Amino acid sequence: MRPFNRLIISVAAVFLLASASLPSKADSLDKRVKLLEATLQDLLERDQKKDREIARLRSLVKGEPAAGGHSKHGHESSHKGHRHGQKKSSDPHHDDGAVFSSTIQGRKTSLDWIGVSINAAGGHSSEPSGVSQNLQGGGHDPKATGFRLQSADFSMTGSVERAFDGELHIAYVIDQLTGGTGVELEEAFLRTNFLPYGFDIEAGQMFTEFGIHNPMHLHEWAWIDQPVINSRMFGGDGMRQTGVRIGWLAPKLGALQPHIHVGAQNPTGETMKSFLGSDEALSERARRKGNVNGINDLVYLVRMDNRLSLGKETMVRAGFSALFGPNATGSTGDTQIYGADLTLEHALSKQWSARWSNEFMYRTYKAQNDLVGDTPSDTLVDHGFYSQVALDYADKYWIGFRYERANGSGDEPAREASSDLDLRQRFSPIVGWQFAPGAQLRLQYNYDKADHLNAIDGKEDPSAHAFWAGLGWTFGAGKAHDHKH
Repeated sequence: MRPFNRLIISVAAVFLLASASLPSKADSLDKRVKLLEATLQDLLERDQKKDREIARLRSLVKGEPAAGGHSKHGHESSHKGHRHGQKKSSDPHHDDGAVFSSTIQGRKTSLDWIGVSINAAGGHSSEPSGVSQNLQGGGHDPKATGFRLQSADFSMTGSVERAFDGELHIAYVIDQLTGGTGVELEEAFLRTNFLPYGFDIEAGQMFTEFGIHNPMHLHEWAWIDQPVINSRMFGGDGMRQTGVRIGWLAPKLGALQPHIHVGAQNPTGETMKSFLGSDEALSERARRKGNVNGINDLVYLVRMDNRLSLGKETMVRAGFSALFGPNATGSTGDTQIYGADLTLEHALSKQWSARWSNEFMYRTYKAQNDLVGDTPSDTLVDHGFYSQVALDYADKYWIGFRYERANGSGDEPAREASSDLDLRQRFSPIVGWQFAPGAQLRLQYNYDKADHLNAIDGKEDPSAHAFWAGLGWTFGAGKAHDHKH
């Protein structure tokens, strides 16, 4: 019981005893007791109402986008696909509403959310599977005509004494072309909540906080497939690895509050495509380096995320990212990736809202000469962007359009025949319907133009068409921490 309530009840008890000790009529005492009971009941109801309001405000605070915090994963507040944007708030978890809480060795812990997300897609491509699977470069993309379980995700979030937050995300996938089943540990990390001056540390297996799309899980994607430029830079499953990153939420500069991230991750593994990750170096060069010999061989991240609210109707987010690390061509091979992103969200009316997201990436891949393979040293440059806009009505229906372009230089003419290095363009309109809480249906059309299609069986038309339908459903217990995410 709260101290304030104890004080009120104690005073009331004294008042009641004093009243009973005075000579009075029985009916007068009875009226006083009833009045006192009514007063106490009113106070208790007000106190309960206040507690409910505090819990509601806490939930709202957790749902607001952190200025670059994780959800990561810094995820943005979202009720459906096109609102999904980035990683969860770094605010401390609270025990109210937790799925499970306990005290272990004197430390209070809580499990705040357990959830499952299922995403499936199906449709038709104008190209045979051997061609369409290269056009659809994302690891969870629908690859060919037919059906695909893109992913079944299991997620958990929790905290320890509100000082540490933890997240676990496991994805079960089925390969559409082979039927094989795979399990991916996407993320498993801890993040501090107790450091002063706006600092926090995140450590474990995690998505690299580069730009808008890479840190997101599949069920947060606005479109059914991964942007072309993300597949080119980070591979089909996005860039993620084990490492550590330090975040700093800088003091407010007027209405602006920058969030800065600096981190380091292992450069190896299939999810580190531009570094030491693939079986072959980029552009089918021989893989001459795959070991980590010192801290210089790690991949380093720098990101600054800025958010600005222009009144109640408009939010602007601008970010800048950079990655530095070795590549697999040899001891002198080096990769640098730079990115810039801009998002504008505006409430057009009580029912309508608009969101415009843009992301640009630029990579320089310094390839060491290979005497055995007879390939000279070269610097491969790749760059590209996507721009997507979506209109939402009543938090239930939305329509959007995305344009993508990727290109580069170096290693011509081999580049023109490579589905991973050629000139690519894609036009993708989409419509969506959130037909139940956490459930959405999307219909998307892709019109692809790709130079490498000219090298397939003498095809003169470098274009392809595809129609995809996607069904996604997220459900679970506890607080979703904006877990559409």
